[in-house]
Amino acid sequence: MENRLYTLHRHARSGDLEVVGEPGWLAVIPPLWALYEGLWLTLGLQAAFLAAVFWLAPLALSAAYLALVLITVFDGNMFHRLELRLRGWREVGCVEAQTPEGAEELFLKGALQ
Repeated sequence: MENRLYTLHRHARSGDLEVVGEPGWLAVIPPLWALYEGLWLTLGLQAAFLAAVFWLAPLALSAAYLALVLITVFDGNMFHRLELRLRGWREVGCVEAQTPEGAEELFLKGALQ
């Protein structure tokens, strides 16, 4: 198993910690990925984009959906970080690990030292 890059975010009020990594296989269905991650703003933007394409150029809907899939697969974590930032979370670190749990553990070990 190879290492991946994870960013860690802490909520300003509660102090909760969230780990953001690559989107994973669910990103091939962008609306489900956004729903699973709880990214309501991203989900709304995806739906509005697809509705606008359907209304303006219905024949281009497949190409637009493919573009949305590619954007989500390659930059989904950027949307996740942006939405966390808008909700009051702040990026507190970046860790290379094999799993999100491992990234959180490495970050907390480093923060305690």
